[in-house]
Amino acid sequence: MRKAIIKRFILVMVGAMMFNGILFYTTVSYTMHKNTKEDMRLSLIMLDNSLDYTEPIMNQIKILSTTLDQKLARYTILDAKGDVVADTGTKDIENLENHLEREEVQIALRDGIGYAKRFSSTVKTHMLYTAVTSSKSDYILRIAIPFSGNSEYLFWLFPSIFISITVSAVLAVVMADKLTNTITKPLQQIAYIMVNYKEENPELSLPSTPYDELNIIAQSAQKMSDSVKKYTEEIEFERMVRQEFFSNASHELKTPITSIRGYTELLLGGFINDEATSEEFMKRILAETESMTNLINDILLISRLETRDYEIETTEIRMAMLLQDIIKTLEPIAAKQEVELQTVCKPVIVRANKQHLRELLLNLIGNAIKYNKPNGMVYVTITTIGRDLLIEVKDTGIGIPKDSLVRVFERFYRVDKGRSRKVDGTGLGLSIVKHIVNYYGGNITLDSKINVGSTFTVRLPEVKANM
Repeated sequence: MRKAIIKRFILVMVGAMMFNGILFYTTVSYTMHKNTKEDMRLSLIMLDNSLDYTEPIMNQIKILSTTLDQKLARYTILDAKGDVVADTGTKDIENLENHLEREEVQIALRDGIGYAKRFSSTVKTHMLYTAVTSSKSDYILRIAIPFSGNSEYLFWLFPSIFISITVSAVLAVVMADKLTNTITKPLQQIAYIMVNYKEENPELSLPSTPYDELNIIAQSAQKMSDSVKKYTEEIEFERMVRQEFFSNASHELKTPITSIRGYTELLLGGFINDEATSEEFMKRILAETESMTNLINDILLISRLETRDYEIETTEIRMAMLLQDIIKTLEPIAAKQEVELQTVCKPVIVRANKQHLRELLLNLIGNAIKYNKPNGMVYVTITTIGRDLLIEVKDTGIGIPKDSLVRVFERFYRVDKGRSRKVDGTGLGLSIVKHIVNYYGGNITLDSKINVGSTFTVRLPEVKANM
C-alpha cells in the first residue's frame, strides 16, 4: 500500500508538472511571439520616420545591411505597385519578383499592418513577416526574421521545465513518504490491535487519527468490540443465571423429594401401623408431589416464555370475568390471612393468552395476600390507556426493602427466607410475571415501603380488543 501510494503520488505530481510545463511553454511562446511582432512593428515605424523618401531609399538603408545580416533580419521597401525599391538582403533588386500578392502586404494595404509566416525561397528558411504602410508616403515597409515556430523557444525553456519537473518529483517523493506515514502508521496500529484482539478479553482501544475516514474505521471497530464485549458479558451473565437457576431448582426439588422418600420408606418398612398416621403420611406425600409438580410447571412456563419455542393461542378475554374467577379462587386464602380484597375493573376485552393473564393476576394478587398483615387490604384495578392494558395491584402488607426491589423478579429470590418458607409457593411467581410482561413487550414497575405496602403496576401494549 505504501509503495502504491508513493507511486501514484509521484505520477500525479509529475503529470501535473508536465501539464504545467506545457501550459507554461504555450503561454510564454504566445507572449514572446506577440512581443516579437510588436517589436517588428515598432522597428518599421522607426525606419519609416527615419527615411527621407525624396532621396534614393536604397542608399539610406545600406547602412543597416551589415548589422541586420548579423541578426539574420531583412528590411524590404516596396512601392505602391508591390515592386521592391530597396532590400537589405540583396543588391540585385531588379531580379526580385513583385511582392504585391504577398499575404502580409495585402493585409497591410487593407489594415495598415500585416503579418505572415512562410518559407522563404530567397534565404531558404521559415520567416516571420511584418509589413506596414508608410505614414509619410505611399511606400510599404516590410521586415522579415527567421522563425521556426514556437518550437524555437523550447530550447531555452526546456532546461527550466526539466529542472522544475525534477525538483517537483524529488519533493513529491519526500511529501508522499511523509503522507503515507501518516496514513499507513494508524492503519498498521489498528491492524495490529485487531490481530491481537482476544475474544476471552475483548478490550479494544484504537488510536485517534488526523483523518476522519480512518477514525470511522476505528470507531466501527470499537463499536464491534463493544458489541462483542457486551454480548460476551450477556452470555456470561446468562450462563451464571442458568447455573444459579439449576442450582436453585435442584435445591427446591431436593426438599420435597427427601420428604417423599422419607415418608415412603417409613410406610414400606412397616414402621407405621396406625391407619391415621399412615393416611397423614400419604397426604404429605401428595402435598409434596403437588409442590414439585407446580415447581416443574413454573420452570417449564418460564422456559417457554424465554425461548418462545411454541405458538400460543390468543383469544378475546373479558378481564372482568377473569378477575372475578381469580378472586373466587383466592378468597379462601384471603379469609385465612384476614385480608380484604377490593377490585375495580373496567369492562374491557383484550386479545391475549388466557393462561398467561391468569398466571400474572394469580401471582400478583396471591403475593399481595400472602405477604400482607392481619386486617390488611389488597386493591386490584384494571383499566386501559389508549390500546394498552393497565393492571395495578396494591397491598398494605409488610413491604419490600430498597435493596431487594431490583431482585424480587429473579428466580427463587426470597426477601425474607424465614417467612417465605412458611408461605406456599415455588419462589418463581414474580419471575413468571416478569417473563409474561416481557413476552407481550410491556413493562412492570414496583413501588414499596417497609410496613406500608407494595404497588405493582403492569402495562401491556396493544392488547385491547374492544370495550
